[in-house]
Amino acid sequence: MDTHRTPQTLDAYAEKLVCCTVRQLINWGTFPESDREDLEQELRLAILTRLPQFDPGKAKLTTFVARVVENRVKDLLRHRQAEMRAVSREGRSLGDAVETNDGAEPFGNMLTDADRTRRFGQSPLSDEERACLLVDLSRVLDTLAGELRQLCEELKTRTVTQIAAERKVQRLTVYQRVWRIRKLFRRASLGDYLKKG
Repeated sequence: MDTHRTPQTLDAYAEKLVCCTVRQLINWGTFPESDREDLEQELRLAILTRLPQFDPGKAKLTTFVARVVENRVKDLLRHRQAEMRAVSREGRSLGDAVETNDGAEPFGNMLTDADRTRRFGQSPLSDEERACLLVDLSRVLDTLAGELRQLCEELKTRTVTQIAAERKVQRLTVYQRVWRIRKLFRRASLGDYLKKG
Protein backbone atom coordinates (compact mmCIF):
# COMPACT_ATOMS: atom_id res chain seq x y z
CA MET A 1 0.00 0.00 0.00
CA ASP A 2 1.49 3.34 -1.03
CA THR A 3 1.38 5.69 1.96
CA HIS A 4 2.65 8.78 0.10
CA ARG A 5 -0.77 9.41 -1.33
CA THR A 6 -4.24 8.52 -0.11
CA PRO A 7 -5.16 5.30 -1.93
CA GLN A 8 -8.64 4.70 -3.28
CA THR A 9 -8.42 0.94 -2.69
CA LEU A 10 -6.85 -1.32 -0.10
CA ASP A 11 -4.00 -3.75 -0.60
CA ALA A 12 -4.57 -7.52 -0.44
CA TYR A 13 -3.67 -7.78 3.27
CA ALA A 14 -6.07 -5.03 4.35
CA GLU A 15 -8.87 -6.37 2.16
CA LYS A 16 -8.43 -9.90 3.51
CA LEU A 17 -8.34 -8.60 7.09
CA VAL A 18 -11.58 -6.67 6.54
CA CYS A 19 -13.37 -9.66 5.01
CA CYS A 20 -12.16 -12.10 7.68
CA THR A 21 -13.05 -9.77 10.53
CA VAL A 22 -16.56 -9.18 9.22
CA ARG A 23 -17.05 -12.90 8.63
CA GLN A 24 -16.10 -13.56 12.26
CA LEU A 25 -18.51 -10.92 13.55
CA ILE A 26 -21.34 -12.47 11.54
CA ASN A 27 -20.43 -16.08 12.41
CA TRP A 28 -20.38 -15.20 16.11
CA GLY A 29 -23.92 -13.87 15.76
CA THR A 30 -22.85 -10.36 16.75
CA PHE A 31 -24.22 -8.87 13.54
CA PRO A 32 -26.68 -10.25 10.99
CA GLU A 33 -25.60 -11.35 7.52
CA SER A 34 -27.52 -8.40 6.08
CA ASP A 35 -24.95 -6.04 7.68
CA ARG A 36 -21.98 -7.62 5.85
CA GLU A 37 -21.50 -4.93 3.18
CA ASP A 38 -22.03 -2.09 5.67
CA LEU A 39 -19.50 -3.54 8.11
CA GLU A 40 -16.93 -4.11 5.38
CA GLN A 41 -17.42 -0.52 4.20
CA GLU A 42 -17.05 0.80 7.77
CA LEU A 43 -13.73 -0.99 8.21
CA ARG A 44 -12.40 0.05 4.79
CA LEU A 45 -13.33 3.65 5.51
CA ALA A 46 -11.61 3.52 8.90
CA ILE A 47 -8.39 2.27 7.29
CA LEU A 48 -8.43 4.81 4.47
CA THR A 49 -9.17 7.77 6.75
CA ARG A 50 -6.50 6.80 9.29
CA LEU A 51 -3.82 5.91 6.72
CA PRO A 52 -2.39 9.46 6.57
CA GLN A 53 -1.51 9.07 10.28
CA PHE A 54 0.66 5.99 9.59
CA ASP A 55 4.27 6.44 10.74
CA PRO A 56 6.64 3.75 9.41
CA GLY A 57 9.04 4.62 12.23
CA LYS A 58 6.56 3.39 14.84
CA ALA A 59 5.14 0.20 13.30
CA LYS A 60 4.81 -1.88 10.17
CA LEU A 61 1.89 -1.04 7.90
CA THR A 62 0.23 -4.40 8.57
CA THR A 63 0.33 -3.75 12.31
CA PHE A 64 -1.11 -0.27 11.83
CA VAL A 65 -3.95 -1.58 9.65
CA ALA A 66 -4.70 -4.38 12.13
CA ARG A 67 -4.92 -1.87 15.01
CA VAL A 68 -7.20 0.45 13.04
CA VAL A 69 -9.55 -2.46 12.25
CA GLU A 70 -9.40 -3.73 15.84
CA ASN A 71 -10.25 -0.30 17.26
CA ARG A 72 -13.09 0.26 14.79
CA VAL A 73 -14.57 -3.14 15.64
CA LYS A 74 -14.41 -2.26 19.35
CA ASP A 75 -16.28 0.97 18.60
CA LEU A 76 -18.92 -0.89 16.58
CA LEU A 77 -19.37 -3.45 19.37
CA ARG A 78 -19.66 -0.72 22.02
CA HIS A 79 -22.26 1.06 19.92
CA ARG A 80 -24.17 -2.19 19.41
CA GLN A 81 -24.14 -2.93 23.15
CA ALA A 82 -25.37 0.59 23.88
CA GLU A 83 -28.26 0.09 21.47
CA MET A 84 -29.17 -3.15 23.21
CA ARG A 85 -29.14 -1.46 26.63
CA ALA A 86 -31.22 1.50 25.48
CA VAL A 87 -34.10 2.22 27.86
CA SER A 88 -36.38 3.03 24.96
CA ARG A 89 -35.90 -0.41 23.46
CA GLU A 90 -39.19 -2.23 23.52
CA GLY A 91 -39.31 -5.77 24.86
CA ARG A 92 -41.80 -8.03 23.19
CA SER A 93 -43.27 -11.46 23.77
CA LEU A 94 -43.10 -14.03 20.99
CA GLY A 95 -46.89 -14.26 21.23
CA ASP A 96 -47.50 -10.51 20.73
CA ALA A 97 -49.42 -9.66 17.58
CA VAL A 98 -47.49 -7.64 15.00
CA GLU A 99 -49.15 -5.89 12.06
CA THR A 100 -47.86 -7.05 8.69
CA ASN A 101 -49.04 -6.57 5.12
CA ASP A 102 -51.03 -9.79 5.50
CA GLY A 103 -52.68 -8.76 8.78
CA ALA A 104 -51.71 -9.49 12.38
CA GLU A 105 -49.18 -12.24 13.02
CA PRO A 106 -47.48 -13.49 16.22
CA PHE A 107 -44.02 -11.97 16.64
CA GLY A 108 -42.54 -15.46 17.09
CA ASN A 109 -43.60 -16.38 13.54
CA MET A 110 -41.41 -13.59 12.20
CA LEU A 111 -38.18 -15.16 13.51
CA THR A 112 -36.00 -16.73 10.85
CA ASP A 113 -34.95 -20.35 11.23
CA ALA A 114 -31.41 -19.15 11.98
CA ASP A 115 -32.72 -16.88 14.80
CA ARG A 116 -34.82 -19.68 16.24
CA THR A 117 -31.90 -22.10 16.10
CA ARG A 118 -29.49 -19.67 17.76
CA ARG A 119 -31.93 -18.55 20.46
CA PHE A 120 -33.18 -21.99 21.44
CA GLY A 121 -29.95 -23.94 20.99
CA GLN A 122 -31.44 -26.23 18.38
CA SER A 123 -29.39 -27.80 15.64
CA PRO A 124 -30.24 -26.76 12.08
CA LEU A 125 -29.20 -30.25 10.95
CA SER A 126 -31.60 -33.13 10.47
CA ASP A 127 -31.00 -36.39 12.34
CA GLU A 128 -29.48 -37.89 9.20
CA GLU A 129 -27.17 -34.89 8.71
CA ARG A 130 -26.06 -35.02 12.37
CA ALA A 131 -25.25 -38.73 11.96
CA CYS A 132 -23.22 -37.97 8.82
CA LEU A 133 -21.40 -35.17 10.64
CA LEU A 134 -20.44 -37.53 13.48
CA VAL A 135 -19.13 -40.11 11.01
CA ASP A 136 -17.19 -37.49 9.03
CA LEU A 137 -15.80 -35.91 12.19
CA SER A 138 -14.69 -39.30 13.57
CA ARG A 139 -13.03 -40.10 10.24
CA VAL A 140 -11.01 -36.86 10.33
CA LEU A 141 -10.12 -37.22 14.02
CA ASP A 142 -8.82 -40.74 13.35
CA THR A 143 -6.33 -39.30 10.84
CA LEU A 144 -4.90 -36.80 13.33
CA ALA A 145 -1.55 -37.44 14.98
CA GLY A 146 -1.62 -37.99 18.74
CA GLU A 147 -0.75 -34.39 19.65
CA LEU A 148 -3.43 -32.84 17.44
CA ARG A 149 -5.99 -35.41 18.52
CA GLN A 150 -5.23 -34.64 22.17
CA LEU A 151 -5.59 -30.92 21.47
CA CYS A 152 -9.07 -31.52 19.98
CA GLU A 153 -10.07 -33.35 23.16
CA GLU A 154 -8.71 -30.57 25.37
CA LEU A 155 -10.51 -27.87 23.37
CA LYS A 156 -13.85 -29.46 24.29
CA THR A 157 -13.50 -28.23 27.87
CA ARG A 158 -10.71 -25.63 27.96
CA THR A 159 -9.69 -22.45 26.22
CA VAL A 160 -6.52 -21.95 24.20
CA THR A 161 -5.15 -19.76 27.02
CA GLN A 162 -5.74 -22.49 29.61
CA ILE A 163 -4.15 -25.15 27.41
CA ALA A 164 -1.11 -22.96 26.71
CA ALA A 165 -0.64 -22.31 30.43
CA GLU A 166 -0.92 -26.03 31.28
CA ARG A 167 1.57 -26.98 28.57
CA LYS A 168 3.83 -24.03 29.41
CA VAL A 169 3.90 -22.85 25.78
CA GLN A 170 2.86 -19.64 24.09
CA ARG A 171 -0.73 -19.27 22.96
CA LEU A 172 0.55 -18.75 19.43
CA THR A 173 1.95 -22.30 19.49
CA VAL A 174 -1.47 -23.68 20.42
CA TYR A 175 -3.21 -21.48 17.84
CA GLN A 176 -0.84 -22.72 15.11
CA ARG A 177 -1.89 -26.28 15.92
CA VAL A 178 -5.56 -25.25 15.91
CA TRP A 179 -5.05 -23.72 12.46
CA ARG A 180 -3.55 -27.01 11.24
CA ILE A 181 -6.60 -28.86 12.58
CA ARG A 182 -8.98 -26.38 10.94
CA LYS A 183 -7.17 -26.79 7.64
CA LEU A 184 -7.69 -30.56 7.84
CA PHE A 185 -11.36 -30.03 8.71
CA ARG A 186 -11.79 -27.70 5.73
CA ARG A 187 -10.14 -30.24 3.41
CA ALA A 188 -12.67 -32.81 4.65
CA SER A 189 -15.49 -30.31 3.88
CA LEU A 190 -16.70 -30.27 7.49
CA GLY A 191 -17.41 -26.54 7.09
CA ASP A 192 -20.31 -27.47 4.81
CA TYR A 193 -22.27 -28.58 7.89
CA LEU A 194 -22.00 -25.05 9.33
CA LYS A 195 -23.58 -23.53 6.22
CA LYS A 196 -26.80 -25.48 6.68
CA GLY A 197 -29.78 -23.77 8.28
